[in-house]
Amino acid sequence: MSIRAKVLMVTTCAMTLATGSARSSDSNPPTWLKGNELTWDLAHDAPDVRPKYHALVIGINDYRSYSDGSGWEPLLTPRGDAGAVARLLEDQYGFEVNSLLDEEATRSNIMKAFDKIVRLSLDDALVIYFSGHGYYDRTLGEGFWIPQDARRVDGGRPASGEWLWNSTLTKILGASRARHILVVADSCYGGSLFRGAEEILDRRRLKWYQRANARPSRYLLTSGDLEPVLDTGARHSIFAQQLLNYLEYSERDVFSVTDLGSALRSKVSALTGQMVRMGPLKVSSHAGGEFVFVRSGSEFPRNTAAQPGNAAPEPGGPPLDFAARTDQQVLQDAVLLKKRGAPGSAEEILKGVEPVTDDGRLLDVVKKYVHTERDSSSYNSLDALIDRLEQRKDQFDSPDWQDPKVARPRVLVCTGPVDGSGGTESSSLALLYRVSLDAALRKHAGTRIVDRETIEDVLREMNLGTSLLSDKNARLTVGKMLPASLLLLGNLVPSEQGESLYLKLVDTETTELLETIWLDNVPGRTLVDVCREAADKISRRSVQARPLSVQVETVRENGIHAGIGAFHGASSGMVFRVMKRVPREEDHPLAYDESQVGTATLDEIGEWASAFAVQWDERPDPESSVSLWIREQVGKVP
Repeated sequence: MSIRAKVLMVTTCAMTLATGSARSSDSNPPTWLKGNELTWDLAHDAPDVRPKYHALVIGINDYRSYSDGSGWEPLLTPRGDAGAVARLLEDQYGFEVNSLLDEEATRSNIMKAFDKIVRLSLDDALVIYFSGHGYYDRTLGEGFWIPQDARRVDGGRPASGEWLWNSTLTKILGASRARHILVVADSCYGGSLFRGAEEILDRRRLKWYQRANARPSRYLLTSGDLEPVLDTGARHSIFAQQLLNYLEYSERDVFSVTDLGSALRSKVSALTGQMVRMGPLKVSSHAGGEFVFVRSGSEFPRNTAAQPGNAAPEPGGPPLDFAARTDQQVLQDAVLLKKRGAPGSAEEILKGVEPVTDDGRLLDVVKKYVHTERDSSSYNSLDALIDRLEQRKDQFDSPDWQDPKVARPRVLVCTGPVDGSGGTESSSLALLYRVSLDAALRKHAGTRIVDRETIEDVLREMNLGTSLLSDKNARLTVGKMLPASLLLLGNLVPSEQGESLYLKLVDTETTELLETIWLDNVPGRTLVDVCREAADKISRRSVQARPLSVQVETVRENGIHAGIGAFHGASSGMVFRVMKRVPREEDHPLAYDESQVGTATLDEIGEWASAFAVQWDERPDPESSVSLWIREQVGKVP
């Protein structure tokens, strides 16, 4: 008989789950409640209408990666459990159900379904049911749900980038305006999602259900916290069977999550010995409400105490307000949600955010990152770049396969900064630095920028462990894929006054350390200022180490034509030195004397080659044996 940790987490959310509530006093109401001047007596409760019930049901027995030894062993009951829950919610409670079972339950499909939560309104109530493998990292203090296509390990390390982080789900719930969201997780270590104090309340009057439906709540129910429990009963897991029994056979047509939890505590504890816990989360956004189930055909409890002049908020709810959190924390959440596959949720939490400390520069960077459809386009662009470089390699037999009339592109692979702790908050801050640094670097022309996420996709496609990105061997791997490239590594290091940005610029062909950068983000500076200074230093050193250089193809009176174009990241206004090369010995083309004869400015850009306007210092005789070359000059970003 197999064993897995089976945990039920229940969180009911009205209007919004303020993701930053832990930073504010638990005794104070949420900021958006203050703004609407609502007091939580019955007369001020929201309309007593039956919500539109929705359910997202996920069940996974068979994991894709198990057969190759890198994945998760199959389970016996989750698919059947999930299917039974879905049918019961649809048939007896009128839910609109979206089911993702086994091969349908990929990380991409689950994240797309999660991201649709932000489209719900105050009229909606949602149940999310997950049954499958889970994992808890005690070092990080973070729990995970495991999608069907996720591996257990990648290059000998946990493949956490392929899992569903509990903290991500929490932030997505925080972006939704749905009146209630109930999360039921029947998975290993699911209790790590929400933690709270135990509470059992008496439910004897319909008036209580009126209040429970109207008021915001954050509620938790677990069948075993972080302990393992039995995976099977007769047809379903023991916990799932008791859940189904209550939903199908309860004598009550109207009941709350706490009613359900009280019954499960008695049954599951008696059958398994697990300690069932339940209660509201100790956060400021909990206002005493709960998810209320109403069986189809039954009358929804009505609020007969509502009075004129005490109107509830309009459908759709008050605007999301993250004033309890710092502006930067909201931006961290936005980039993290975008990276983990929830761009809709990221866009939602950015609504109404006002720039405060940096004149909107960081907010603009984050908005561009969130709104840009960059995942597939970035991957395809890098894939095409690798293919073109491979094609050019095949044309030359010598180790120096460079075509003298087509420049080799300068590629900067930005894998840092990262955070060594791996926790959600510190990782999201490191990601915010990477996004800002990436935007600053792209303002410097002449370099093809490859971000960490894109190179991870390419490595994964080539069956190379993405853990190489944090290993010294990464420079060799990247150097083989992208000749003439540079690798940016680094960390975000906590300091007494804030954090420090530590970066290393490495030549992937020679493995030479070209530059070390250490910048402190101290009071009086902004994250954008730090990233711009770092980008300036990186760009200057990159040009010095790997200047774009190529032999001139044709010369005209006031200009030249040479093989540097959009493929190389060129842009109008780039400046090049025009060099005259005189060979020293006929049999040794790499031995020459060189002198500057003019300055060229990129004028008309083509894909592989462009026209340059030239200001000549010394115009060479076209009949002479000298050759003309252009070499990139270190410039400045406006």
